[in-house]
Amino acid sequence: MASNPKRRRLEPAARYQEIIQVATMLIAQSGYYGISLQKVADGCGMTKAGLLHYFASKDALLIAVLIARDKADIQAINKSSPAQPLNKIETRKFLDNLVKRNAKQREIVRLFTILSAESLDSNHPAHDYFSARTADIKTNFQINISGWHSEPTSFTTIVFSFLDGLQLMWLRDEKIDLVAEWHNFANLIFK
Repeated sequence: MASNPKRRRLEPAARYQEIIQVATMLIAQSGYYGISLQKVADGCGMTKAGLLHYFASKDALLIAVLIARDKADIQAINKSSPAQPLNKIETRKFLDNLVKRNAKQREIVRLFTILSAESLDSNHPAHDYFSARTADIKTNFQINISGWHSEPTSFTTIVFSFLDGLQLMWLRDEKIDLVAEWHNFANLIFK
């Protein structure tokens, strides 16, 4: 039996990261429902059985992809504590850095947008993850701005609604400058 030339041995940690990267790319292209574990395994040059050694199910792989994305974002924006109070200038800087990071990773933003929409269905495997994540983000951001903003709940809703909508428009139209449009909006709300 001839071996598959795409197959190769990797250390477990490297293989795990490769699986996450391939799954992220495939989900961003096709959505959660548009991929299979076999496609992910093929993309990694491994068997489906080998993939199942790392992730017991497609749902487990999806959650690992989402967790990896969140960890990378937190590290990249150097946010030491998600519930650390920030002043107005620090809050603006935090959001500016978040938007700049997202502008450099269109496929990750696309992945997150697709999965976020798909998970509105209560039967979607990431439904609980996105519900909890959204609640955590809102709560932490409100704590962050409570020292300087008189209506942190409303401000949080406005900021994240704008960012979600802007990112969706940006994904549909590559001519939109995500960072510039964010700055235009932020200049209005951070007066």
